[in-house]
Amino acid sequence: MSPLNLTVASDTDYIPIIKYNASTGQVLVPQDEGPDVPIQNWEVAIDLENLQELWLCFSQAGPKSAPLYIDGERTRQPENIADAPWKDGFEVLTFTSNEINEEPIGFRRWRGNANAHKEAIMTAYQTFEKEKGDNLGWDKIPVFSCHPRSQSTKHGGIWIPDLKLEKWVDRVMIDEFNNGELISSWKASFLRDWNGSSSIATSIDTQNDKKVPF
Repeated sequence: MSPLNLTVASDTDYIPIIKYNASTGQVLVPQDEGPDVPIQNWEVAIDLENLQELWLCFSQAGPKSAPLYIDGERTRQPENIADAPWKDGFEVLTFTSNEINEEPIGFRRWRGNANAHKEAIMTAYQTFEKEKGDNLGWDKIPVFSCHPRSQSTKHGGIWIPDLKLEKWVDRVMIDEFNNGELISSWKASFLRDWNGSSSIATSIDTQNDKKVPF
């Protein structure tokens, strides 16, 4: 009898998400039960050094992802699912000091393939590249404030989450950003999805009882 070829993920693999609704200009935190909770005055550290460019599809069956580039070559767009197209987008790791019911929101991943999300993250990345200089790079993480800006389109109004660089914090101040094994596993999950294997699937403790770094 052949051995089972199963993957058991580690305790630090699953990373919860944070969402942005371009129709309302709200940053939303999904809950285990009940509706997403909006937060005000989002201040967020974004690990742009490790941003992942992806194909993303948000279907009724759940979000799906695939690498946009492999070995520097752009991959072919996956076949569209009946109720949702694949579009180029991104996923990035974040840490926010905002709270819900006095509990820190903490470590989350943010992903999107809509124009509002991509415009915001591309502008933030340009600022990051310009400001990090020779003395920052991997050792520093940019912290942004979020300022939703209305924009008219042919499909109606949307809100762009303009991100303003406020300061820099040391990577070592945020345990998850300084965890090379966690970041490598997160990156590898997109290739595992692409190859048909299971993706990241266990839990990380988001009840951050350590001090907030900013």
